[in-house]
Amino acid sequence: MTCLEFYPGPILRRRRHQDEPDTPTWIDVTLSAAQFLFDPVDIKGVKLSDLFDLVRLNPELRTIYRRDFIAEFLTEAAKGPVDAPDEDPDERIEYLELYRHWEFDSHTRTYEIAPRPSLHGIGVVRTKDAQYYKAGERTTWGLLGSHVRTLLNLEVKYKAEVTVTENDICTRNYGRIIAQPRLEQITLGELLAGVFWEISFHGSPDDAEVVAEEIKRRADEVDELIRGGHQDGAQDEEGQLKTYGMNEIFGDLHAREFAAAFESVSAPLSVSDLLSALRALDDDVNACTALFEKFGSNSFRPKPECLGMTAIDLRRFIHDAISE
Repeated sequence: MTCLEFYPGPILRRRRHQDEPDTPTWIDVTLSAAQFLFDPVDIKGVKLSDLFDLVRLNPELRTIYRRDFIAEFLTEAAKGPVDAPDEDPDERIEYLELYRHWEFDSHTRTYEIAPRPSLHGIGVVRTKDAQYYKAGERTTWGLLGSHVRTLLNLEVKYKAEVTVTENDICTRNYGRIIAQPRLEQITLGELLAGVFWEISFHGSPDDAEVVAEEIKRRADEVDELIRGGHQDGAQDEEGQLKTYGMNEIFGDLHAREFAAAFESVSAPLSVSDLLSALRALDDDVNACTALFEKFGSNSFRPKPECLGMTAIDLRRFIHDAISE
């Protein structure tokens, strides 16, 4: 049972603990919100502007969230909401969503849990297909480059379903969703910290605008290079972006991985293709047997100690070897 309810206004009210659950008495604690940061809260249709207004009414909160540039954001929010730039109606954000993402290492049996929820935008229901979304779906939007005043009138919601992904880098399931439990409660402090951390990730409103413009400039450069067929374009005298192929980036890593478990490879099989195939194998199959079946018995030579290993054991053997 939650102790707090947060309504537009802003209004923050607290249920008296001594009351019966069916007949609670609610006390307005809007002006003493800092006392209840660790209490679970029900979010009752509040908008981003209500969060700023709650902080504006509580000097203690302005101190607590000072490192999130809260003073600068309060100044910007006080100017009032503005509409987002004209865009395709399907590209609009309908509401802001706080969500949780945990990582679980099935080898060490340990969790990595972020200290606060994350925040993103959830788009309107699409009326037509797009590159990564189909009609009837909602686009998930990162907030980088979004001016805070364009977000003020958006409702803030909490997603109780937690995404848990595999964090053992040696298993085939690495990075994949392995569980989706529910955590129904969010505290007032988590709500405020999750929102303010995300919108201030690149600093003050002015700082964030500079970062967004620079990222857009670099993205436009990459698009131009790709359209011109210059994926491996060199940097010119004006400092234009240079791009690299994957082998240039990971070549040294691949060489060390290969040397840890293999003695030789025969053309046309490449080191990169061999390692990619190893990563794709099911965890419990014999790695060398499966790779010989795929590429041929003379395509590569493993080290003798690796012949009987399962795929996950061989991947861990390589990982441990190059981590020393």
